[in-house]
Amino acid sequence: MIRNYSYYFFFLVIIFLVSNLLPWTNPYPDHAVYKPLENFVLFWQYDADTPGEILSSLYFPDYFEKNNTRLERPGYLIPSFFFSKILIFFNEIFHLNIPKLYLGAAGYLSTKFMFYFIGFIMCIKIYEMYFNEKTSKLLTILLFLGWESVRMISQLNTSEFQFLYPIITTYLLLNIDENKKVKSIIFLLIIGFLITVKHNVAIILTIITYLLLKKKIKSTFLFCFFISIFPMFYLIYIKLIGYEIYFHLFESDHQYGSWLLSSEIKIILIKLLKSSIVFLKYNLDYYFFFLIPIIYFVFQKNNYQKYQNEILFCFLLIFFTFVQGFSANKYGRLFFDQMSYHTRAYMVGDYAFVVFGTFGFLLEKNLFQIKKYLSLLIVLWFSYTCTFFINLPWENPKKQPSRDWKSRIINLPD
Repeated sequence: MIRNYSYYFFFLVIIFLVSNLLPWTNPYPDHAVYKPLENFVLFWQYDADTPGEILSSLYFPDYFEKNNTRLERPGYLIPSFFFSKILIFFNEIFHLNIPKLYLGAAGYLSTKFMFYFIGFIMCIKIYEMYFNEKTSKLLTILLFLGWESVRMISQLNTSEFQFLYPIITTYLLLNIDENKKVKSIIFLLIIGFLITVKHNVAIILTIITYLLLKKKIKSTFLFCFFISIFPMFYLIYIKLIGYEIYFHLFESDHQYGSWLLSSEIKIILIKLLKSSIVFLKYNLDYYFFFLIPIIYFVFQKNNYQKYQNEILFCFLLIFFTFVQGFSANKYGRLFFDQMSYHTRAYMVGDYAFVVFGTFGFLLEKNLFQIKKYLSLLIVLWFSYTCTFFINLPWENPKKQPSRDWKSRIINLPD
């Protein structure tokens, strides 16, 4: 088992290194980039929120006085804060003189690796409920070779939780045991804690609706109660230390759901039509030829009886993923520039583990025919991931304009 874990970690290191080659694809030609090492193309960051993410964790919670946009998302900040403190401690002990901002970034990356590693293992465990060990590992590797996974592992942001959170939540939910109450409560508390990493509510709405449809009223109440404990105590804590409660989710330009209340029916219906088209486009781009196994699964009539609970759960997850993106007004435009597109296309990642899971059924039933093409399949998939961001004509990364990050650290302690 330890040997397997070392392989998993090594695999994540590989995709992390590949992810750092992103600048060489000229991914966002119209946007500036943060360059921690100006003359060395490594750890470059394309998200405008990157400094806020690092500083909010490094100076948690004091930084909220300067910038409160991450006040509602402590799930990543808290572990990153502790990792940073450990690194700062050793930096002082050994007199390494590494700038604190870089240690904060390293602490954030440590948190990212931790969640990637946990998500990877849990994904394998979910698949092993249906497939053998080799198939489960292959499916998980294919999922984590997807373009969003590879893109985000080197970027200091939380977008990977679009596909990681449903995996982790589903695994924890599947391992809740009424005979092990303490363990089950801990799992529910973890689900509640992780919802504060990124407000990815599709999986939560899926679980609640699924339990209600199964007439498990008590289970629904307990689920809602325990996952609400950490968010509630955190908000009380924020209030006690003197900060106003601020929900960037609702008060930003996304207007999460609130735009529906202020829009005319005609506008809503037009956006609904556009969103449906964009939603389909995102699925084609996110999953590419791995949508084919879903079609295969749908045409196998025996599956409807054998996997009726799983089908219901997956249908709800896909439905609420669409509702989530539509409410956040992230499917409303048919055309995007490259940067806007990639920062929204991840919104269909919630059910990534479902899409890749269906390939397992195709693989196990037709192993002999497919086995000889597996290597080619992996190469094609990884090539698609690597070329997804390419913009021509190609330009040297050093010609990409720099974004100013030093202004974000003015008046902060050394």
